[in-house]
Amino acid sequence: MHHHQPHAKPGRIYKHTRGVIFLGTPHRGSDKTGYADVITNIASAALHKPNKKLVQVLRQDSEILEAQRASFSAISKDIPLACIYETRPVAGIGIVPEYSACLDGYSVETDQIEADHMDMCKFSDSSDIGYQRVAGFVIDFVSHTIEDRMNVLLRDLWFEEIGDREDDIRPTHAQTFKWILDPKSSKVDAGNFVDWLCRRNSEFKSDRIFWVSGKAGSGKSTLMKYLYRDPRLKSHLKLWADGLPLICAAVFIWDRGKSMMHKSREGMVRSLLHQILSRHKHLIPVTFHKRWTIDYAIRSTQDVEDWLSHERRGPSWDWSELILAIKLLTDESFLEQHDTRMRFCIFVDGMDEYRTFDDLNLPPNEMISRKKQGFRDIAELFKQLAQSSVVKLCLSSRHLVEFLDAFNVRRQRIKLEDLTFTDITVYTRGTLGSNERWKAMRTQTPDLARSLTIQIVKKALGVFLWVVLVVQLLLNGLQDGDRLEELQRTIESLPPELGGEDGLYALMMSNIKVEHRRQCLELLELVRYSCRPLTPFGLAIADGECCEIAVLDIQETPVIDATRVEYISSRMEDRLNSRCAGLLETVDNDQSTNENGILSKRTVQFMHQTAKDFVEQPRIWELFLPDSSKNFNAHASLFNSCIQQLKVAYPHAKLGYKNRSARKTLGGSPSVWNFIQDAMLYAFRNEQHSHRADTKPLDQLDECAHHLLQGRWIEQRQDKSFVPHWVCLAPDFNTRGDFGDLYHDLAMNRPNFLSYAVHFGLGCYVASKLDEQDYHEGHGVKRPLLSYAVGESGPVECQLIPMLVKILFDHGADPYRSHRETTPWQELLSHSAARSKNHSKSASWKEIIEIFLRQVDTLAQISKIESMITSLYRKTHDGSEWISLKKTPARLHEVSADGENEYVFKALPTSELPPNTRFLQSRLKARADAIHTKIMAYPSACFTPDPSSK
Repeated sequence: MHHHQPHAKPGRIYKHTRGVIFLGTPHRGSDKTGYADVITNIASAALHKPNKKLVQVLRQDSEILEAQRASFSAISKDIPLACIYETRPVAGIGIVPEYSACLDGYSVETDQIEADHMDMCKFSDSSDIGYQRVAGFVIDFVSHTIEDRMNVLLRDLWFEEIGDREDDIRPTHAQTFKWILDPKSSKVDAGNFVDWLCRRNSEFKSDRIFWVSGKAGSGKSTLMKYLYRDPRLKSHLKLWADGLPLICAAVFIWDRGKSMMHKSREGMVRSLLHQILSRHKHLIPVTFHKRWTIDYAIRSTQDVEDWLSHERRGPSWDWSELILAIKLLTDESFLEQHDTRMRFCIFVDGMDEYRTFDDLNLPPNEMISRKKQGFRDIAELFKQLAQSSVVKLCLSSRHLVEFLDAFNVRRQRIKLEDLTFTDITVYTRGTLGSNERWKAMRTQTPDLARSLTIQIVKKALGVFLWVVLVVQLLLNGLQDGDRLEELQRTIESLPPELGGEDGLYALMMSNIKVEHRRQCLELLELVRYSCRPLTPFGLAIADGECCEIAVLDIQETPVIDATRVEYISSRMEDRLNSRCAGLLETVDNDQSTNENGILSKRTVQFMHQTAKDFVEQPRIWELFLPDSSKNFNAHASLFNSCIQQLKVAYPHAKLGYKNRSARKTLGGSPSVWNFIQDAMLYAFRNEQHSHRADTKPLDQLDECAHHLLQGRWIEQRQDKSFVPHWVCLAPDFNTRGDFGDLYHDLAMNRPNFLSYAVHFGLGCYVASKLDEQDYHEGHGVKRPLLSYAVGESGPVECQLIPMLVKILFDHGADPYRSHRETTPWQELLSHSAARSKNHSKSASWKEIIEIFLRQVDTLAQISKIESMITSLYRKTHDGSEWISLKKTPARLHEVSADGENEYVFKALPTSELPPNTRFLQSRLKARADAIHTKIMAYPSACFTPDPSSK
């Protein structure tokens, strides 16, 4: 039926079928004597007045019956089946034999019930063996569905970069850090750590937190990785767990990571939840009850297949939902309510690299204060988790006052730089001792060599990274033929700190050839501002390699083969070594090379967080190029790199379009979209930097993406009445995996490249295009551009750009224009709760509210806006954070016009309103007052009908 009939209802039933149970169903005819009569008698007894044609089919070895069985087998091959047959005959009638009651096939299970055909479905109670057998099949079928749904939710929690930072941390040098897990260690603080791991009960809740503090570069991350992976850790913790299941989970926060998830609270908690729930899936439905019962309740087999193909995602994760989930999972009473008892030891490295989503794109001067508040917030979160007796927390960071004030720990803390003297000595002797030149020199002058080693260790002041860099300088000196006395003078001249204008990094950069310094600073900025880790090839393109292809059309651009890519990449790595003083390094990643050889297995990054901090200081250009202006725009260079890589890498890429589920078959390789989305973000940043439109490169990106994507789309569509723009395939425009639903959505919205530009906040570009005759808001676009400008999609830094909103209003945008029962006004108002929490965008939201209100000219419009607010309250909030409709009048404002020159404006109490809504209430009242004043002065001019209120 699903394959041969067009009816939608049977198709939906089939799609959501998880299993089929047959109870005494005759599937076959038979030529055995008397069998047809038995079947006919049973049908007559069961149906009382059976259909004569049906009985005729059952009375013979019917071709119809066999055809129906074969057809069912064809459509049910992926559906689990159970066939249950009776064992007793109906008195005077007979029995449906096992031969007829059971289907063939690998997915078919069979069983029997000790009853006749009339009673096999009748059960006395839940202890009835027949009931238990049927229920067993039902539970088995449904459990597969539940498992699928659990996997979907876990996959939605997961993110691609979830383990990147841990993998990036270098392993410990041989024989270092072993003391930390040795209860007999002579280091007093190490003994405290082992004691903390084993301790079962503590009088103080603060004792559940152990703080690994240390200077920048002292080896905190290396130690945390060592602890988390050492098997001795769990041996100690099992004494605390006292026989209960033990879960160890770890998060390594990473400010240098190119994904927001590396350094945000959302990424941290999602990682912890994923690690815990992956091992205890049965807690998923109760931990995320609302999401489980609503968002994941009706997922079909096709949905799960889409998810497995990275095509389906649930709703975006809200911070309040995530924090509630982690608090529930670590709450002892919650676990006991669900028959679960366990212990958690959670490791969080890099608290001082933590950022909120709101802060990631703030200007530097605002970032400092927000960072400090972020540190206080994360410390408070961990203190709340430590309220539970089932949790231990091992945290690491630099010695920041925010953490000192929050944790107030005494015994449960180590200062790492005070404990690594022996480790640094072992590392220095071991690394130098493996060099043949050093061995020979040590043989000739052993006392001087020993003195040099001690000098290094003492001057390091516990900063492991300083030692690593200095030892490498000495190895370079040995290769250059330096004498031991010269190496000693080198050590004496080195500053003991890493950063700052007089630190080791500054000294390293001062040794770069003068003619290479500009390129060094440019390469550092390119890596600093890149959206995601750059490959050596991508960095080379941004640095000017292959610049001849920039002026070519995509059809004229030659494909660069893997050999040329490898050559260019290798040359860039050589340039990094000679021009960047070791501040940048190339590292392996897990990405495999595609058929064009363009995706490298290596990426470029800062060698340490301290190096990134050093490069971000404002005066770095002035320090190293004092007689030259900066005159370098990294965003424009990175934008051009994205376009040129698209040109040379993907003209002949296999983009697919062979099935209906995978997004890659609709939109090409994920890397194609990475280039396109990164290019748009760089274009936005370039506009913010230069305050002018750079239309030609963006038009070139549009043309390039059209060539790569839209042609494939057109080839697959038989219906040519509507040919979507390539933008329709963008992952941030399309979150559906179903081709039909996607096509319907696209036909309703019809976005184009101008829509995409608004989506990314490109105000100057949009203004330029709207000034051209071929571009205006209604041309080929059903969803208003203003909706994209105030919607909550796209990168955070590109959302809610007041200048862009003003440009759209200057070009005739209508805030009341309805699309799919939603107006731009409603979209703006619906995000007021989020904006009150999003510190980086709350001010922009308020400014845009003012811009919108300046378009309001009548009291009727004021009333309409008030009605929108009331409707949104009623539709989207239950009173937990917002005003409760049960306690206060339904209308936030009450506006009416009496006669021609009077009105009444009654504001409701504001004590329960969120901040942004209080702001909106006050501004709306101020606008109404202004309109009223105008009415009083010019009554005849102001009471013209409001066309938008019709």
